[in-house]
Amino acid sequence: MSTQKTAILLYFSGIISLLSGVLLLVTGNFIIEITNISLLIAAVVSGVIGFFMSKKIKPAFWAGLIFMSIMVFYFGWLTIVNSNSLIDMLLNGELQLEPYNALHGQLHLTLFSFLAFIMSIIVLMLQFIRADANGRELVS
Repeated sequence: MSTQKTAILLYFSGIISLLSGVLLLVTGNFIIEITNISLLIAAVVSGVIGFFMSKKIKPAFWAGLIFMSIMVFYFGWLTIVNSNSLIDMLLNGELQLEPYNALHGQLHLTLFSFLAFIMSIIVLMLQFIRADANGRELVS
């Protein structure tokens, strides 16, 4: 039963990544950025790993831990890069209140990459918490 909870956790993180990627695409006037692509790829990979976890394939649990660890570092880096770009735009006086200008687009990228960063941290922590119970269930 414990392994199913971990698989569901990966499914939900994939669904949240997919919805975030689509919402970012819609709010960004259908301009594809690296954050969109990252969110959509993370959604697909999370779904695939969750599927293999639900079949109780042992390497899938290690793959889930490794994948989420990589996602924490990647989305953390992406958040820092987007935040630096946003701060540069603010300091250069590009603060305009027109809808869908470059500042609003950069703000969307920063917020969604930060959302993915926080989600990756939470999923990774929950996977580590569940790791002991998963190991005991897979051995017996």
